[in-house]
Amino acid sequence: MSLERWLGIEGNANLIFLSLSYLFLFLVLGLVYLDLRKAEKKMEAWLKLELPDLKGRPQRFTLKKEVVIGRSPTSDIFLSDRRVSLRHARIYLKNNHFYLEDLNSTNGTFVNGLPVKAPYCLEIGDKIKIGPYIFYFEARK
Repeated sequence: MSLERWLGIEGNANLIFLSLSYLFLFLVLGLVYLDLRKAEKKMEAWLKLELPDLKGRPQRFTLKKEVVIGRSPTSDIFLSDRRVSLRHARIYLKNNHFYLEDLNSTNGTFVNGLPVKAPYCLEIGDKIKIGPYIFYFEARK
């Protein structure tokens, strides 16, 4: 007597096997998706301005999925100096890494003394210069 006949699934064995295979695949893909979302949410990063505020405290700007830096009052990080363009640069999260991109600013954006010509993947400790402002990129997972 075969196992299929003994279990009473003689004609439906292939269908049951296929259904269980798809269910398993669906569960694995769901877990991978949740794990990727969780990893992206765990990333915490900020910019620390070299100059302290009026009370002597370091200024810290928490980064979101996308942050625009500029002289426009609608910028996420507002910098008032005239050497900063209205929409000077942006920092965005992609594949659990933060990237810095110059938005065709007049005076340029610099990382560790070099001009940013294409999106640059930021690393902890990078020195970012926008106009007269100097920021340091800091992060933790």
